Order: sequence, then structure tokens, then C-alpha cells
Amino acid sequence: MLGVLRLPAAKERITRIGQHHQNADGDKPFSDLDTARRSSPRLRLSALIASAWAAPKPAAIPAAAIPSSAARAVLPEYVLRDLGDLGFGMPSAVDINELGQAVFTVVVGGDRFYLWDGSGLWEIQGVRGLGINDRGQVAATAPTLMQSYVWDGTLVELPLSRALDINNAGHLIGIINDPYGAWLYANDALSPLGDGVIPVAINNSDQIVGYVEINTVSRPIIWSGGSLQVLPFFGQGYGINDLGNIVGAGYIHGQLQPARAFYWDGNTIHDLGRGTPYDVNDRGRVVGSIGPSGAGVWEDGHVAALPSFGAGLNSLAFAINNDGVIAGTAEEGFGHWHLVLWEPVPEPGSLPTLAFGALSLAAVARRRCRR
Repeated sequence: MLGVLRLPAAKERITRIGQHHQNADGDKPFSDLDTARRSSPRLRLSALIASAWAAPKPAAIPAAAIPSSAARAVLPEYVLRDLGDLGFGMPSAVDINELGQAVFTVVVGGDRFYLWDGSGLWEIQGVRGLGINDRGQVAATAPTLMQSYVWDGTLVELPLSRALDINNAGHLIGIINDPYGAWLYANDALSPLGDGVIPVAINNSDQIVGYVEINTVSRPIIWSGGSLQVLPFFGQGYGINDLGNIVGAGYIHGQLQPARAFYWDGNTIHDLGRGTPYDVNDRGRVVGSIGPSGAGVWEDGHVAALPSFGAGLNSLAFAINNDGVIAGTAEEGFGHWHLVLWEPVPEPGSLPTLAFGALSLAAVARRRCRR
């Protein structure tokens, strides 16, 4: 069933970020990995289990810095945009594409997801949407049926029990329950990802980030071209960009030290400080949680809180596109959740380009709604 939800008036909060927490190792307490568990591996933060076996440490871990090709002094200003009120339901999965279309899955009150298409919010009932590509295709799952689909206005059945993410080629990652295993589904063919692998996200080169369970503990992985690389520390990988850089959280300094947010550039693991990053764009901007209750953003060694509905209220940033638009959820009143976007305030010279992009997205939305 497809229905339109009437949106409340937008609540925009503007703050200049990047000036409050210049140090990625600020004094906000780390929330640990079990404080925001989700119902799907896309955002499931299983607690990392300490072990008697010492994990080998990387040779070099630069502190709190992401390399970049150009120096940027501070992060941009962000506006909090309220897309709709969920009441006491909370999204369990969030994703955003390069057109600014976003999906939010809510499991309270039945399986359904919401699609923000740039002009309005649509409710799709009966399935959970976990990932969206630039063609507007959604990786969807009906958990009670143990069946997955591609949703593009209609549901197309897949040979997966759970579909977890989809890239622009329409290639998907997911789980088959019987026999249990993780798979890449591309060009009508299934490719196994390896024993114990939990895939989380896929990029447009079919590189996959996630984690693997080994002796009851997890380690971050990247799968590429049939080869599985396991990073040498306890933790989990959550986000990957089209350059193959990944972000996640884990014990990068050894399991006897506190868990840290990390960024891996293909060669070196970079320590982002305390927090849990969920996604990274091609610019190297990272989003996630920087404390027990706050959405945050990292870039070039800077980390800052994103605007919220008020002091002490929870917010979670889950996904970011290459325009810097961030999708997530924010609390307005205890346990009362809204679907939100954080949008970067454009520099004056970029306004004409943004206006053209908005018109293009509106045209796409009109075509989709007429189906």
C-alpha cells in the first residue's frame, strides 16, 4: 500500500559546526557499541566481545586525521530539516542516494518504510527498505516471509532471504537463511562472500564492507573481486565510499584499550577518536554518533555535533551523499522521533547549481508518483 503522509512544518536549526569540537578526541563520552543496536546488519552494532587472544595491531595509526587533497578549515553550516513525526517509532535503517532521495525503515507497528523523494514522504507497507541507489531502487525485505525484493514502485522478488543494500548497477548484498550464508547478487548470479561474513554496505564497484565472526568475536572486512580482506583488530565495518575507503568502530589499539571510530583508506587505519561512524562519502566526510546521544560529522581532523531539537535530546546520523546531505533521525521530546535531513548551507556561488538540481529531483519525483 502506497500512501502520502502530510508533513509538519519544517523545523530548521542552523549552527556553525566544526568550531565546537576541533579535536576528534573531545570530552564527550564514547557510547560503546551496544547502545544503539539495530534490527539489521546495516546499522546493527553488536557489542564487541573481549577475548583472551590479543589482536595484532596495525603498524601505524595516525591520530584523528583523515587525509585530503585540499585543506578545508572548518566543516560547513548545517540546517536540520524535519521530514515527519514518527511518534514513538524509531528508524532501524536509513540510507540516502545522490539525488537526495532517502529511505527510513520503521519496525514499530508493522513492517514498513518511508521514502523521501524530494517533494514528499511516501509510506510503503509490508516491507523494510534498507538501501537505495541513484535509480531509486530500494533493497527491501519482508522478514516474516524471509523474502527480499527490489522495490521501484512495485516489488520484484529476489533469491535472498534478506536484502541489505543495493548499488547503482542493481547489485545487492544479502543473506540466505537456509543454508545460512552471505551473498552478492549481481547479473542474476549469486557469489558467496565467505563463512561468517555479515555484509553491511556495497559501493558501485561491488566492494563490500561489513564484519566477520571468528571465535565469537568480530573483525571488520572488505570484500572485493572475490577476495576477502580481514582487518587486524576486533571491530565492525559499517560504511564504504566509491574509493573503497571504509569506516567503522573497533579496538584499533588492542582490546585492552577503549573502542574507537576508525577510517581505513586502503593502506592505513586512521583513528577518528570516540564515536561510532556509519557512513562516508567520496569527499571523506564521515557521519555517525559522537557520544551516547548525539549525531556528528568528521572531516580533516575536525569533528562536531549536528543540530538537534534541543539540549539532551537524542539524534542519530546514518547516511551521507556526495553533496554532504545527511539522513537520520532526531528526538523531539523523550522517545518521540522525527525523520530528518541535515543539509549543508550552500556557499553563495553554488546557489544556481543547487536550484537546477532541485528542479531535476522534483521532475524525477513527479514521474515516480504517477506510477
